[in-house]
Amino acid sequence: GHSMASNSNNILIRRGAWLLLAFWLLAYILPLGWRPMVQPDEIRYGEIAREMLTSGDWVVPRLGGLRYFEKPPLGHWLNAASLSVFGENAFGIRFASSLCVGLMGAAVWRFTQRYTGSRNAGLIAGVVFLSSPGALAVGNYALLDGIAALWITLAFMSAYHALHATAKSEIYRHYLIFGSMCGLGFLTRGFLALVVPVIVTVAYILCEGRGADLRRYGWAAVAAMVVVTLPWSLAIHLREPDFWQHLIQVQHLQRLLGEKEIEPLWFYLPVLLVITFPWLPLMAGKPWHALRNSRSPHIRSLIRFCAFWSLLSLLLFSLALGKSPMYILPCLPPMAVLLGIAASRLIAEGQETLFNPGLQFCRVLQLELLVAAVLNFTAAVGEPTWRVHETVQWIWFSVVQLAWISILRLAIGAPLNQ
Repeated sequence: GHSMASNSNNILIRRGAWLLLAFWLLAYILPLGWRPMVQPDEIRYGEIAREMLTSGDWVVPRLGGLRYFEKPPLGHWLNAASLSVFGENAFGIRFASSLCVGLMGAAVWRFTQRYTGSRNAGLIAGVVFLSSPGALAVGNYALLDGIAALWITLAFMSAYHALHATAKSEIYRHYLIFGSMCGLGFLTRGFLALVVPVIVTVAYILCEGRGADLRRYGWAAVAAMVVVTLPWSLAIHLREPDFWQHLIQVQHLQRLLGEKEIEPLWFYLPVLLVITFPWLPLMAGKPWHALRNSRSPHIRSLIRFCAFWSLLSLLLFSLALGKSPMYILPCLPPMAVLLGIAASRLIAEGQETLFNPGLQFCRVLQLELLVAAVLNFTAAVGEPTWRVHETVQWIWFSVVQLAWISILRLAIGAPLNQ
């Protein structure tokens, strides 16, 4: 019996990529068109993309015929491309966001597996990311946060690749990719998506005593960033010279200084617990010790980088007085990597029962949330927070996540009856 379970577990681990793809299709793609578009964000972004398609003007985003200078155009370009393929509907406007979150999950899986040498760690990291509420929320909603987070995530990963490459040509290639990803982030969300990976990466490289690398290869990243961003930047400057003043003054300085809304420094801490549930509670206690006690220098380097990536990024986002919950989505991938490392090590050591207290807590909390949701939906407690047409989607998400957690338990070999 144990041999059969072990064989089935090995098959699941080897098929990790297919499992992640299946979950993405079930939890992200299948429900995309079930829910009507939500005002104001989805209607706004859908209309901007539609006007780009109909007008053929890909330089100046417009909403209702008026110039829309809130964001650079890459997110609108991707949304417009999606609409041209899938039509002007809810599925079409959400697909680009779902695709980018799915690619982030694939990147987390591959990155973790590559630098740990563990298929188990890669699968768990991918599961943790794709099934976290933060990724699910962004991937099922037409926001630009998921698109920008993809470029930021790939920028960080390319920086780590560059630090561990040996051939000069390979190092240059990864610096070029880093600069290109920063450029794409800028074209999606503006300077914020460029500044965060640059500051965090430069700080990490200096802390590692690799400052010479910046002098030797940094110009390649800057050159790639310029090549990616310059064509549109010049085009918008020639067409609409006041774009840059609006983007810098209104969209960056006002939000940075909190002129519109001021949130406290600790704003993102409870948000982080919500968007990573149930994984952070599941890892409380002993699992975290597995990270600190790792003896492999390669694993310790990866742990140090992911901790630096998540914590310093979170600090930078927290220092801005203007905040939005989904800004910190780029902090999820390194956390997923860390959880994958810790969980796979404990499983390899036969200590998976250490997860049971966290699982028990999550079960109780999930049951309480389910009861509260049912009472809320029937208007027995408070005003219903969702409409009748959203019930099917809500039930679908619950079933998919429960099924996915069961698959994970089977994959890691933890007893299901404990």
